[in-house]
Amino acid sequence: MMIMLEFKFLKAITYTSLDESLSDAIKHLRVEAFRKLRGILSLYEQKEFYKELIEKIWDKKAEFINEATSAREIDEILKVSLPIYNYGNWQTKTQYHVEEEELLMWAHTTPGAKVSSEASARYLELFKRCLPEVATRLEL
Repeated sequence: MMIMLEFKFLKAITYTSLDESLSDAIKHLRVEAFRKLRGILSLYEQKEFYKELIEKIWDKKAEFINEATSAREIDEILKVSLPIYNYGNWQTKTQYHVEEEELLMWAHTTPGAKVSSEASARYLELFKRCLPEVATRLEL
């Protein structure tokens, strides 16, 4: 795992474990969520996804985890961020949607696949929003 993510993981579980304002049940729930998130992001890293996006996914999902108080919330947070296409609009499924993770999913599924113009437009839109410096360098 990337050194920065390992550091963020250790920091998150340490702060959670030492937070005296949390019940033991919430501490356990969050620590387990951080472990699961670390595992998910390790898979993304193995697929050699862009490290900057992986770190942003950690930051956003870790923030959600730090606010979670139920297993149901944790389950929603840890789900892959995929949109729904509904009558010409892309919609997110939950308030825990992370655009950077959606972008990684587009990057994983679209090479070599025939995608609709709407899907291509969504992919490009996310790319520009999530990686503006790279998009500028590529003149997108």
